[in-house]
This record gives sequence, C-alpha cells and structure tokens, in this order.
Amino acid sequence: MDSTIVKHYAAILNQDASVDGRLFVGIRPTGIYCRPICHTNIPKLEDCAFYLHAAAAEKAGFSPCLMCRPELAPGDAKVDAKSKLARLALRRIEDGALNAKTLEELASEFGVYARDIRRATMREFGLTPLEIGRTQNLLYAKQMLTETNLSTADIAETTGFGDERRLVRQLRTNYHLSPRMLRKNISSLFERLAPTSFPET
Repeated sequence: MDSTIVKHYAAILNQDASVDGRLFVGIRPTGIYCRPICHTNIPKLEDCAFYLHAAAAEKAGFSPCLMCRPELAPGDAKVDAKSKLARLALRRIEDGALNAKTLEELASEFGVYARDIRRATMREFGLTPLEIGRTQNLLYAKQMLTETNLSTADIAETTGFGDERRLVRQLRTNYHLSPRMLRKNISSLFERLAPTSFPET
C-alpha cells in the first residue's frame, strides 16, 4: 500500500490538528469530505479518498461535512521553494482576489504570466486557479449562510456570485442544498448536539 495513503489515514485516526487545512478526507459511502480533526465516526481506509485542498475534494464530487465544516480549516502552514508561487497564489485566491481582477492581473502581482500560475496550481493541487476560486467562494457563502442572517442576495454579492440565482444553482449542484435547507440543517444539528436539560429537583 502507498506509504502516503497510510500516513494520511494515520492523521485521520489520530485527528492530527497539525495537518488541518492541508489534508481532507472524502468518505465514499456518505459522499462528504471532512477535516482530519472531525469527530464523526472514523471511516474504514478503503472508504477514504485523500485530498490536499477542499477544491480537489469537491471536484471529485464530495460535499463538505456539516459537523467539522471544511470552510473553517486553517491555511497551509509551511511552504517550500518549489511550491511557493502556487501557495502564494492560493492565498490571494482564497482571499477573493479573482472576484475583483482577472488571473492575468493577479499574475502581474507576482511578476509572472497567468499560465505560470495555472501550471503551478495544477502541479501543486491538481486544480486550476478558477476551480480553486469557485470552491472558495462557495465555501465562504456556505459559511455566511450558516453563521449570519444576511439575505441570500447579499451573500451572493459578497462572495463573488453577484446573482442570487447563480449562488442557489451552485449550492444545489455542488451540495444538493438550498440556502433554506442549509440553514435548517445547521439549526437541527445544533439542537441535536445541545446538552439535554433536566428540571431542577
């Protein structure tokens, strides 16, 4: 068995916080993906698929876990020289840079061409900058729907979708959820997790 897979699975078994944000696990039977620190039942190794970025997991067809919430995962901590451009570009894309400018304009910040960033992110993550940006925007929208009372239209504008219908369409396509369903699911989850109260005696 591939030693990298064994190492990744060990991180899941140990709920290793040191790789949180740098490793995600897709669970085939459920179709969701989680952070390594997730407290849901640990899946069998044969049911796992490992990814280095949330966008890669979503590209493979997995939806984010409502419990551990991948959108809250921290960013990558360490950067080596070979992947520096990809990681720097990733940071800017995750901050929403492609919502306000083109990839060519972003590339100019680093003194490179757009194709250089495409090649770097494809080599490092197996994803194009636009794929990363779309996933990040959708995760950010999911977070805002979960944590705020902002209207769907305002969230669509804030997260780069511009149009409410476009955001709703992407939520249904990627997560099979509407904004209303997502907010209802989160409320129900918190109700189930809330400690049971007993009358005072």
